[in-house]
Amino acid sequence: MITVTETGTSCNDYKNDGKYWFGSNAVLPTERPANIYGWLEVISSGGSNIKQLWHRSSTINGSSEYQTFVRLYNINAQAWSAWSKYQMVEDSGWITPTLINGAHSSNVNYLCQYRKINGVVYLRGVITGITGACNLFELPTGYRPIGYQRFLKNSSNNLMPSNLIYVGVNGVVDLRSTSETGTFQITLDGISFVADY
Repeated sequence: MITVTETGTSCNDYKNDGKYWFGSNAVLPTERPANIYGWLEVISSGGSNIKQLWHRSSTINGSSEYQTFVRLYNINAQAWSAWSKYQMVEDSGWITPTLINGAHSSNVNYLCQYRKINGVVYLRGVITGITGACNLFELPTGYRPIGYQRFLKNSSNNLMPSNLIYVGVNGVVDLRSTSETGTFQITLDGISFVADY
């Protein structure tokens, strides 16, 4: 689950497992790679190292480009390594799923899609036509999470996260609960998780 924070301090301070997104009006944390915009993922192995991943997405010449930077914290030495660009090995490209239960992409130029880069699955797009909790689509084998994933998302009717998106180990992506009434739209941007091969 992504933790939304409006206060950026230093990336050095983030050592607990999680994904940290610094809201649109936030002060970004210092000690990030090349002072670029993005979001932080922290993975602790329970051993002597903590891994930080700084994910950056940008649009260049009309197409999305994803970059990931990585560094390690040695608990024994109490020191961070330098950031290095994570080399992309596997990239599926964007894939458009079949939406169900009346859901559809709100914009033909920005479809609801999923993509796997180096074993991490990313979702994007805005879904509309939703009137309540329902299944939205199913991810194929190889794009499903290792464990059940939950994400709080806001909708077109509410600026506060009030909708629970659930991604199951069976690949089903569903709007598990919502406080919305009537027809509304919801974004999948910012949802990512490690795939189970």
